[in-house]
Amino acid sequence: MDAQASNLINSMTDLESKVQSVSIDLAISKSALDQYKSELRKQDMSVSKYLESKANEPFLLKLQEQIAEIEAQKEFAKLGKTRSDNKDDLIKQYDNKILTLRETLGKKRMNSKIQFLPRVRRKLKLLLKKYLRKK
Repeated sequence: MDAQASNLINSMTDLESKVQSVSIDLAISKSALDQYKSELRKQDMSVSKYLESKANEPFLLKLQEQIAEIEAQKEFAKLGKTRSDNKDDLIKQYDNKILTLRETLGKKRMNSKIQFLPRVRRKLKLLLKKYLRKK
């Protein structure tokens, strides 16, 4: 009976030490997972800004096309055979349109200046792999 009790006590002690060991491993894994999640949130901001800038590209191109078209119309107006005061008013209107479009273009470009470097992309993939392994 004493041998059985001794074996039982030893088994319980081993089991308790394994439970504590697993608890420590779990706490370490949870801490690492929290760090990865935090890093992913930071990277997610970069990704969303990059995607937003990519979504703005067609709009920026359209603005540039409109500016070029109005500049061409302005040049044709300068060469046209209309009265000088009408020509000056028309040129001022074109200048105002061009200025407004350039301001809009400048603002949109400032919002789209984020460069999504391949290094960041690789880092994000690595973090995702680590995160998924821990999960």
